[in-house]
Parts: sequence; structure tokens; C-alpha cells
Amino acid sequence: LAQDFGSFVRHLSMRFGIAIGAAAAPQFIIHEGGAPVDLFLSPTDGGNVPEVVSGGSGLRMHFNQRFYLMKTEKQHSSPDRGDFHQLELLGKTINVTIDLNGASCGCNVAFYLVSMPNAGAPGSGNDWYCDANGVGGNWCPEVDLVEVNQNSWHATMHGCSKPYSSGSCDHGGYGVRFGQGQKDFGIGSEFTIDTTKPFVASLSFTDPGVAVSAHQGGRSTAQHIQDASNVRDALNDGMVLTMAYWGSSSMGWLDSPPCSSDPAQCPASVTLSDISVSSGSSPSPSPGPSPGPSPSGCPGSSSACDCAWTQSGANCGADDGSECFCRCCCPFKEPGYSCKWHAEFLDIVV
Repeated sequence: LAQDFGSFVRHLSMRFGIAIGAAAAPQFIIHEGGAPVDLFLSPTDGGNVPEVVSGGSGLRMHFNQRFYLMKTEKQHSSPDRGDFHQLELLGKTINVTIDLNGASCGCNVAFYLVSMPNAGAPGSGNDWYCDANGVGGNWCPEVDLVEVNQNSWHATMHGCSKPYSSGSCDHGGYGVRFGQGQKDFGIGSEFTIDTTKPFVASLSFTDPGVAVSAHQGGRSTAQHIQDASNVRDALNDGMVLTMAYWGSSSMGWLDSPPCSSDPAQCPASVTLSDISVSSGSSPSPSPGPSPGPSPSGCPGSSSACDCAWTQSGANCGADDGSECFCRCCCPFKEPGYSCKWHAEFLDIVV
């Protein structure tokens, strides 16, 4: 996360840093290996209570909030590693559904991993939080699964060598980005992923690389981080899932272009839901059987669509004319159905 995040953490610390005796963290559900896991959302400060929605599987985050997952019902934080839910993602895939609710220029919705608790004293947020930019004053490896607004999504690896410090951590990191003027991700139906609607972000840790993809209806876009070996040890040890929603007047590193001056365009809340972790390296948002051979006349130079998301056609919805709908959904349509792409360009009936 960018260092601008530190200003918002210091703001929270000044207002709430001593409010550790506030209401207990609400229960929160993620799925691992297909089974529900009951956890707890602990806030940056003791009084910043999360709003859990969707029967416990969703978090509606309000602006300037940050939460991390704990196994125990702590009210704030802990120096004990065993109190946190440590995700071990090597060889696994993590998915999350994101509803940005209009969060645009200057906003950052973050879904990421850090190696907390730090080994030293609590930081300025009066907790044991740490990351690769020393937000709050403590350093540790960080894996930014998602830093996103409606104009761009970055996935970034930030390695650190021990002992953790500013000099041993990769502040800028490296990874992949979607949007920022490209047609794969942005506001409106002309983009592959229309960020005015919810979408599924998926990351598969294939070791040494990471497959990163987004899915929405029949559309998908994907990129690959070739080498994430600098965070391998941290991933192998287990990292804590953290979620935050913040903004800055200098967010150009994330969303320029198309944003220029980054005026604050952040709604009151955003929602992260349906978090799941599964074995294997498939970047599909949910496991399931793939359809049979796709029509030979589908567009595109290769069949690069992972079709498991269709759940045997049940999740296909309306034909959006995309390559992946053609390849993944048309085989499940009734006899004589003509896919939009086929009808308009190739005149092929499946």
C-alpha cells in the first residue's frame, strides 16, 4: 500500500487508538476447501465496528476503515500469531466478489495479505499491524491481491528480508495492472470488466508465479505475474488477510490515466463478499465442470477461457458477445441457438 495510507491510520489512531474496550468483533465467514470457516473481523481501532452483510459472508466497509481476520474473538489486535487466521496460499486460489459502488478516482479498495503480527511493539494504530511500507511504523512482507477503484486494479508483490525494516522491504513491489486506460477494466459496458457492476477477482499462486484474473458474467480478463519468489517464504508461513478502504489526493500511481488530479470520488461504502480459498491453480471464481468442446468459430486466437465458472451453463446469463461466452456457454444453449458473435460475424449456428 502507498505511504499516503499512513496519514489515514494516524488519523484513526488519534481518534480511536485507546478505544480497545469497545464492542467485540462480529463473526465473519469465508470458505476454504468448500467448507465454511467462522472467523472474526478485527478493526484497526477498538471502536470501528465492521458491518457484516450477506449472512456473514460479506463486509460492507465504510470509508477510512481497515480490518483483518482473526481466529479468536479479540476486540482489537494481538501480539500472538495464533490469534490470527494465517492463510497459506501456495498452490491455492483465492476469490473475492467486489462491489465498488462507484469508488472512482482517488479511492483505494484494498484486499491484501501481510505477515502480522509484527515482532516488535504495537505501531501508531495501537495494534500489531505491519506492511512493506511501514504504515503504522512496523515492517513486514505484503501481498497486494487487490488495490482497486473503478479505473484500475493492481496486484503487487512486496517482499522483505529479515530482519524486517525499511531497507529490507521492497516498497514499490512488482506485479500486474488492469485498466489505467486499457479496455480490459473500467467504467462502462465497452470494457471487458465493467466496474460499475460487481465482479470476481481471482488469484492463483502457482509457485513461482501468480495467475491474476477478473470475471463478470461471460467475460474475463487475465494476466500472470511470472515470479513471486520474493514472497514465497511469507506465503508458505501463512499471512493475514486484511481489507481496507481509503482515499488520497495523490492516487495517480493507481489510477492515472484516466484520472488526472484525483479529486475525492469515494462513496460512503464498498462491499467485499464470498471470499473462498480452494486447492489448485485454476483462476476460475468457483470450481465446477467445464463444458464440452466449444464451437470452432469462436473469436480469439486461442481458447484461453477457463469455463468452470459456468457451472454447466447455470451461471451464463445473457449472451454478451464475448469470446468466453462463445466458448463456455454456447455449448449449453438449446439446439439452433445462434451466439451473438457467431450471428453477427461468423453466421455459425451451434
